[in-house]
Amino acid sequence: MTFDNLKCEDEKDYICTFTYMNEFNVVIIDESNSTSILVKAFPSMPNSISYVVIASIRIEKQDNSSASFTNDRNNMFFSTKQNGKSSFYTLQTDTVTSTHSESTEKSVPSFREGETVQFTCTGKIGKPPGRFVWQIIPQHEEPKMYYNKTTVVEQIPDLCSFRGTSNLTVQISSDHYKAKFRCFEASQADVLGMFVETEPLNVSYSVRHINITKQPNQAQYDQKTPTITLRCKADGNPEPTYKWFRQENTRNILSSSNIYIIEDVIQNNSGVYICEAYNTIDDIKYNANYSVEINIEYAAYVIPVISVVVIIMICFAIWAHHCKKRKREDYVLDGSVIYAEVNEHTKLKNRLKDNQAISLNLEHADLAHELMEGAYTVSGKQRLKYNMITGKIEVHSNV
Repeated sequence: MTFDNLKCEDEKDYICTFTYMNEFNVVIIDESNSTSILVKAFPSMPNSISYVVIASIRIEKQDNSSASFTNDRNNMFFSTKQNGKSSFYTLQTDTVTSTHSESTEKSVPSFREGETVQFTCTGKIGKPPGRFVWQIIPQHEEPKMYYNKTTVVEQIPDLCSFRGTSNLTVQISSDHYKAKFRCFEASQADVLGMFVETEPLNVSYSVRHINITKQPNQAQYDQKTPTITLRCKADGNPEPTYKWFRQENTRNILSSSNIYIIEDVIQNNSGVYICEAYNTIDDIKYNANYSVEINIEYAAYVIPVISVVVIIMICFAIWAHHCKKRKREDYVLDGSVIYAEVNEHTKLKNRLKDNQAISLNLEHADLAHELMEGAYTVSGKQRLKYNMITGKIEVHSNV
């Protein structure tokens, strides 16, 4: 028997029956052992991945107003209740079942952080039936495999194959932003293109992980710094918006972008600068802030100038003191020479003064005059003579 076109219904047990006549001319009917034909079918690429939100977050905003609205995507009810206190947010878990599911075909799954979502993969898993394997492919991390998820098997009428259905339930977080969910049959893991995956997930989550960088990055600045650039970065979806203000005046908005530049680097611009980032999800505003202290020294360049002036003044004082000392040494040297020459004559001068005080007659005066002239004559080529009128020592040459 030959099967030119094997079909699923050809999967049966086959027995060969034959008839023969023995030596006694008796007709004998006999048959062979049974032979089974097992028709196998290879699994195909899964049909699709669908998803449904099975649990969501109910957010109650409490402020000085009262309102309510319905989220059309998953019939979630949001409300704001009147309250005299400052606005705040409470998170409560509420189970909601969507009445529809969305296919992965040309659609971007959109969720909120905290929602619980069930992804469903369906497709032909072959014969004998295989099983589906799940894979989550984050945007910046290694893929995560899920091998132990149950695959429900169902016979496909008129086809020699089985249909499989597998569910993966995940609580959505910010880590799932831009992640892909992939499904494939286990035996086809290494076969190129034998999988189906979602578009990158769009996950809404509140602003967080805010940080400020400064350029140049210094602990202190001086007036020689041309500008100081402050850059604020926060994580969130939708993309956060920003505003800058100083701690001492929060009402004065310095900038409405994530960058603020201090162009006038003076001491008056020292202080704490605050960046606030915020985004809005379902008409609820979320914010986070971060601060940095900028310390600008007043005229820091004056310090070296003062140091130079002080050094110059010290050098000038040392020089002046040295010059004065040299003059004094020169004067002492000259005076010692003169004193050595006239010392003896000074003694005679003092005796003559005493004689002048006692004697008032002219003879004594003439004698004193002659003695003075002789007393102040110094041997040698030159003479030193003391002038009592001027009080100075005069040099005279010998004739």
